[in-house]
Amino acid sequence: MLDILRLILHFLTGSYFLQLPDPSLKPQAMAHIIILGASFAGLSTAHRILKEAAKKGPFKITLVSPNTDFYWNMASTRALVPGLMADDKVFQPIAPGFEKYPTSQFEFILATAESIDVEAKIVGISGATGNKTLSYDFLVIATGNRTKEYAPFKHSGSTDATKAALHDFQARVTKAKTIVVAGGGVTGCEAAGELAYEFPQEKKVILVSL
Repeated sequence: MLDILRLILHFLTGSYFLQLPDPSLKPQAMAHIIILGASFAGLSTAHRILKEAAKKGPFKITLVSPNTDFYWNMASTRALVPGLMADDKVFQPIAPGFEKYPTSQFEFILATAESIDVEAKIVGISGATGNKTLSYDFLVIATGNRTKEYAPFKHSGSTDATKAALHDFQARVTKAKTIVVAGGGVTGCEAAGELAYEFPQEKKVILVSL
């Protein structure tokens, strides 16, 4: 179990994997690793541990997310423009990417984390089958962040909700004559650029920045 902990710490701190002792030298307890969140950080962490830790000791990863699909949100500034990107270009199912791993090592639970008890090492989750608790040895929190308003630059609670928000935004863009983009950061500039390029005559795009 110590080997698994060192593995996670070295991966998350960027120093990656040490040459750990041969686990066959002594019996080891099964380590349960829970990862909350299945976006860039959660998925890459799960895959890296599964690929690199197979010979480091017995373990199981439980990935918990309310989303059935991975959302390539870095492309959202283009996807919000009607007709530019189909849903299957920005949404990819999560489960098929883990089919090559045995069920004894990996489990994907479609649910939302509701509570964490770090003393008892328990996570409370809720999903279609109701509420339940999961015990863990190691916990990776990779739930990310959210946008304040309805703009679909991040997940909106579930894959269906995110798709609905994206489609609603596209419909608003279609109807709009003037579009104001507030914020001159990377996302704002890219969104304004995509909109202005696609609708050079039909719509007025205003970028507001300090």
